[in-house]
Amino acid sequence: MKKYFSKILILISIAIFNLQNSFAQKRSPAYVWPENTKGEYPYYTQAQADFLCSDINQTTLVITEEKIKKAGINPNSSEKISRYLNETTTPEERARIKTIILDVANPDAEPLFAYNWLTNWSHVYPRNLKNLWLSSKVDIRKFLNEVIDVKRKSIFASTNAPMNSWDCTLYVPENQLPKGMRGIFENPDDLLSVYLLLRFKTKTYSGDVYSAAKLGDKATKLHCNNHVYNERLATIDKLYKKSTCKNINKYYYSCEFCGKCEYNPNHTFSYELSEEKPEPIEDGRFYGHHFIDHKIIKENFIGINSRGERVYWKSCSQCGNNVKDCNSSPKVFNRATFDYALGTGFDGTYEQYMEIITKQWKTIYKDEALENASLEFDGLNSFAVLDKVAKAKISGKTENDVNWAFQNGLVDEKLFGNDYTAKITKLQCASLAVNLAEKLSGKEITPVSKLAFPDTENIYARKAAAAGIAKSSGTFNPNAILSRQQMATYFYRALQYVKKNSHIKYTPYTPKLEKYSDSAQIAKWAKEPMGFMDTLGLIEKTSEKTISPETPCTIETAIVTASKSFYADKIGWYQARTAVEADAGFYSSNRTARHFLDCALPSNDFGGWLKYIYTGGTRIWVTGPRVGSSRDYARHYPTKNPYNGETIYVIAEDFLPIKAD
Repeated sequence: MKKYFSKILILISIAIFNLQNSFAQKRSPAYVWPENTKGEYPYYTQAQADFLCSDINQTTLVITEEKIKKAGINPNSSEKISRYLNETTTPEERARIKTIILDVANPDAEPLFAYNWLTNWSHVYPRNLKNLWLSSKVDIRKFLNEVIDVKRKSIFASTNAPMNSWDCTLYVPENQLPKGMRGIFENPDDLLSVYLLLRFKTKTYSGDVYSAAKLGDKATKLHCNNHVYNERLATIDKLYKKSTCKNINKYYYSCEFCGKCEYNPNHTFSYELSEEKPEPIEDGRFYGHHFIDHKIIKENFIGINSRGERVYWKSCSQCGNNVKDCNSSPKVFNRATFDYALGTGFDGTYEQYMEIITKQWKTIYKDEALENASLEFDGLNSFAVLDKVAKAKISGKTENDVNWAFQNGLVDEKLFGNDYTAKITKLQCASLAVNLAEKLSGKEITPVSKLAFPDTENIYARKAAAAGIAKSSGTFNPNAILSRQQMATYFYRALQYVKKNSHIKYTPYTPKLEKYSDSAQIAKWAKEPMGFMDTLGLIEKTSEKTISPETPCTIETAIVTASKSFYADKIGWYQARTAVEADAGFYSSNRTARHFLDCALPSNDFGGWLKYIYTGGTRIWVTGPRVGSSRDYARHYPTKNPYNGETIYVIAEDFLPIKAD
């Protein structure tokens, strides 16, 4: 049912967008962007990204009766604010509006707060609005009633759009709000109205609106003297934990009088997914798995297919279990899951069902998984890799990254022995760094002379010297044990070689090594490499507060670092594409002019009912390469929810990476 609803919603959205474009509006200038924003590897330079970033050069918009008349708009029109925004500002200008002073009688609330798919003005609202000041001309009771009406019709009521979270503050004259938000209605027990209004922060001011706005927040006060944290507000900024296959969305409680969030992890609640004010429910029911992980570990191994490729089950990014176990293991698919997922749809007991389904996963589904997966394309539940994985001793936590290093051709197995938990030598690390540099650059490194080092003629030592990864004169010391900071420096130099010898560039970054208690141990020559590798998450810290630069490095740690470094250019700052590019013809999707969602849930691009909206010019930090249900359909970037730090996913084509010059 949800799948059909999503399709209908998409069709409606397309129709609405076409209708919206039929209205005259101020268009974005057709900027001509340099070649780097097009082609196979498009990206923003720092200057281009800053020019488009909605968090830079934020503005204040003052709307008065005089300005509306001057724009040629009827001041008695019920859509005067909608028309004013539409006809006097571009999408980029609206994205930069942080503050609005509304000094107009009877303003229409719709374009300011919500994406209402039932109207023509759903595309004009200032998506990054943080402060809305209402003058004494505005009837606050009438205005808030209109806000409620708009929110009831909005398909994005559960987002971070303006007036859906405490990120946005409404400032009203003190004499119009004598009893706080609950006192605004004749019936203060109108639960849905309270639920919608308490989502945003409301503060009062006295005197002239312009004077108060000039002084800012210090000239206002929160109309609540005694917080009572028993209100259930299911909004994105009050999310404690997002819904996964193990739990439903959990939220912090909020104050019943003003909506302030308690942020107490010991006082949370859960809701059904609903646009109405829902009832709390108990946890422990079945929720859909998220089969996008391609983990090459023993537990996921299926067998060798007819093409000689190793085939593995895909696994869930949330619980870590593979697709077979999620559907046939009693530890995962238990009786409670059976009751919720199938209910009366199966004519038999849980035990009978498990007997049937277990047999099918061992026979029919296994055979399909083996033959439907290949190196080029994934199967529905499986993926294939080369018949080459680590056979040496490794720690369980490093198994997946080590095996992917083998798949990407980074490990020359004959150099490493049969115990990867042992300390790594200089020659072994040089081999990893050289292979990394050659694979990413697509060029073979020409080695220095065999006579360069008196203690080795090894090709990896000579190539490392030629690429600037290791020193090019004196003894090489191939059997010397490397520290973690030496290892990081080797890979940093390899990545810099790649930058000089290919199209690959890396993100701008600010190192924060001072957060580690042992940062003083980092050698001067290693500070830049360690800063780069740590910021991009390529080298793992040893604890929350230590990075252990002088500790001897193990083989598996170096291989894991090499494996992560293979995707170094995919990590870092990205920015949501804007309507400017669409107008200039460099970007075909108009979705950027409207919204971005934290999607990547199975068969549902809307990602459930709780969404984080990314508007054009929004900047995010991507934590890894594209992911998806298959390698040929990996359309999402992993990033962090800015409210609670959990991993969420964004549509990759809607963002461009920012690259340092």
